[in-house]
Amino acid sequence: MGTIYFTQAGDYASKIYPIYAKILSNPVGKVITDDIKATSKDLIFKPRSQTDIEHYGVCDAGTQPLDEAAAHPNGVGGKGPAIWYTGQPDKPMTPTDERYDRSNIRTDITGTGEGSGVEIAFDPDNYTEILCEARSCFAIRRRPVS
Repeated sequence: MGTIYFTQAGDYASKIYPIYAKILSNPVGKVITDDIKATSKDLIFKPRSQTDIEHYGVCDAGTQPLDEAAAHPNGVGGKGPAIWYTGQPDKPMTPTDERYDRSNIRTDITGTGEGSGVEIAFDPDNYTEILCEARSCFAIRRRPVS
């Protein structure tokens, strides 16, 4: 049975639990969390690190599989024929779109399709339902006009 848990007790858990409780109070949220718990995979919430912020952006949470090969379809990657893109985001402040860079293609590992637990790097202090805050994040992340 899968488990949903938080990596740190105390202040982090006390801030994230009300958000999690809100998800559980929604019928669709309850279905999703029940389905996660019905698997053998774990969902782990952890505080965002500076690396996570640099990778996913100031306003975004990020996910990382606990087992990369298991998280991808069987046979994808390696020598092909299906290509495994690493899903690296575009860096909006650069003129190129890094998502299409050849370095984002994995040839060193092949997917197994078994499924994986996931870590979510999430900052509860960054959570908001207020549109104006989302707009300010968008303003920070916009690509410069060339």
